[in-house]
Amino acid sequence: MKKLPGILTGFAVLLLLVQAVFSDEFSETGKQLLEKGRSRIVSLKVVASTLSKNQKEEIKIESQGLLLDENGTVLVAFSSIDPVKYLIRMLSALGMGGQTANLKKIASNIDDIKYVLDNGKEVQARLVITDKDLDLAIIKPEKPGEKFDFFEVKELEKPALFDKMLVFFRLSKDFNRELSFVSTSVNCRLSKPEELFLVEGGLPTGCILFNQQGRFAGLSVSRGGEEEDSRSLGMSNTLVTSILPVKEIMDIIKQAGEKK
Repeated sequence: MKKLPGILTGFAVLLLLVQAVFSDEFSETGKQLLEKGRSRIVSLKVVASTLSKNQKEEIKIESQGLLLDENGTVLVAFSSIDPVKYLIRMLSALGMGGQTANLKKIASNIDDIKYVLDNGKEVQARLVITDKDLDLAIIKPEKPGEKFDFFEVKELEKPALFDKMLVFFRLSKDFNRELSFVSTSVNCRLSKPEELFLVEGGLPTGCILFNQQGRFAGLSVSRGGEEEDSRSLGMSNTLVTSILPVKEIMDIIKQAGEKK
């Protein structure tokens, strides 16, 4: 029994070494993804409009999307480019979430979409698939021919609790649309009413997540509902941001490959 403290000390040192190795690997994964992501995660510049009481209002929105193939097919969270969801987020951020009910009834349209590449070049694009239930959209270049770098997306099981994630997003025009990221971890897994997971700290919609091995793991999407339902998940507004895992995204990616 006298040797127990020494054994515990040795175990503690071993644990710290293991943590350091995992930390170094995670940092290296982050560096590699950041470098690759500069050409594979594009800024999206969207001009949209709403129509209410015969009054048309133009709204400019920026988000980001994940390049899926060399032809420039991009996956994006629809709510991140939808003008109505944009207005709901703005009101909710101002503490006016209770006034968003009427917004859901107004007509809206996405009038123009452009990719903004890391070198500043703009590519005219078009919306080809929208799945509002999953909060996903597929965008393609207006004119085919240009070749793009892309992330290969393969089916992946939903992450486990405490799994580390790297979250990528583009900053605004004021910050030169630089690619940025944060690290987080999975803190909740949901199976009903659908397969989702949540991460520590919460995320805005449209963020792109990778796991510790550098594989695409999911997309942050919005889940609407009554304010009471949102509060039951610890949220104070009418949109709950969740992460849609890859296995739930594969169908729309397959559809994108068939859609011209």
